[in-house]
Amino acid sequence: MSARQSRGRKPKDDRPERVRFPTPVNRLRIRVADGEWSVEKQVDIPSMTLRGSAPRPTARKGFGRSGFWVDAVDAQGRVIYRAKQRNPFRRTVELFETSGEMQRKDSKREQALFDVLIPDRSDIVELRFYSSFSPDGQRLSDAELIHTLRRGRDKKEGGRYGD
Repeated sequence: MSARQSRGRKPKDDRPERVRFPTPVNRLRIRVADGEWSVEKQVDIPSMTLRGSAPRPTARKGFGRSGFWVDAVDAQGRVIYRAKQRNPFRRTVELFETSGEMQRKDSKREQALFDVLIPDRSDIVELRFYSSFSPDGQRLSDAELIHTLRRGRDKKEGGRYGD
């Protein structure tokens, strides 16, 4: 069994453990408004193949880590699956001129609404959201943990996520 597989120890270099696909998956629709996080909807998908776990973003020379990712972790804090995706807190839009020139302009969004797909495994107890933008759209010098979402333990609730 390799260090990346579960044997009660942390995988090397904080790499996620291997997840075999296809597997059951949770699709979470998350809303962030006025600093409040809520799971608007959770859909349990019986079988799906997701993109493999992403590596932890690394800092570029002279800059911090950038991006947005979600770590699905077990009770010991080991990363089981990592999903990188478009940053829902980046509040700019690209506008194109008739000449083809592109400009980036600030937008005035009141909330962020995004979906996360993660394996539905009983050992995943928490989702940790990392971002290089704060939920109010401010650029951070380095990506940081911005929110944690716990999974319910009651099987009658189907292992629903929520604070």
